[in-house]
Amino acid sequence: MEPLVLIHGFSGIPAMWDPMLPGLQERFEVRSLGLAGHFGCTPFPDGAEMGSQSLFDALERDLDEAGFETAHICGNSLGGWAALELANRGRARSCVAISPAGGWEPGSKQERRLVPLFKRLHATSVWANKRREKLFLRPRMRRLAFRDVAEHAERMTPRQAAEILQGAAECPVYWDLFEAIRRGGPPADFDGIDCPTTIAWGTKDRILPLNGYSERIRRLVPQAEFMLLEGAGHSPMVDETERLVQIIAETASRAGERVAAGDPAA
Repeated sequence: MEPLVLIHGFSGIPAMWDPMLPGLQERFEVRSLGLAGHFGCTPFPDGAEMGSQSLFDALERDLDEAGFETAHICGNSLGGWAALELANRGRARSCVAISPAGGWEPGSKQERRLVPLFKRLHATSVWANKRREKLFLRPRMRRLAFRDVAEHAERMTPRQAAEILQGAAECPVYWDLFEAIRRGGPPADFDGIDCPTTIAWGTKDRILPLNGYSERIRRLVPQAEFMLLEGAGHSPMVDETERLVQIIAETASRAGERVAAGDPAA
């Protein structure tokens, strides 16, 4: 089987991909990577300046340690930006970016909007974290608590919801990384991407809404196939589980077709 790397988003945890693993493991050797500094993940290396580039450097080291010179790569949100950047660095056989971060212009209202949004999200998660074991026993409460993240969070198990909430509330680098990413600015280009690439976006994304955050990403990767996930939220692993598995598999198959055709860039 070919390797597939999954990368979660800002303040997330690798377990966010769990609903998709059964379908993906039938097709790929799957590795869910954790973003450096996040809850339960490897810390930032000593001496590394915190920011998006050092985060992506750490992911490259993870690929090296796994023995993957290249892999099919899929990421969500900040992980989607990371997936595009790894493809830009020549590490991806194919790339799927789900609602990737970085679609704002420096100083724009889209960038300014993120500050109060993430303050609210963090404060809410910290409050709920103390009550997480009982809070998510009812499907209705899971859907309400994660309404900014997914449209159908009631499909999570109580344990999945509690773990994801804890990861966000106890993320050690939450504000330091958030401010470092703001200072560093969004991606300037993805001109090095030459692998099959798909960008997928939920039409009900409340974190990085389609209108306002997708346009710049599409301009940076004009060759990418763009797909709408109707009725899905920002992290749609439970909203569109089977559809996302299909998108990843189809994007990977395009890379296989290039190899079969003798494309030297494949």
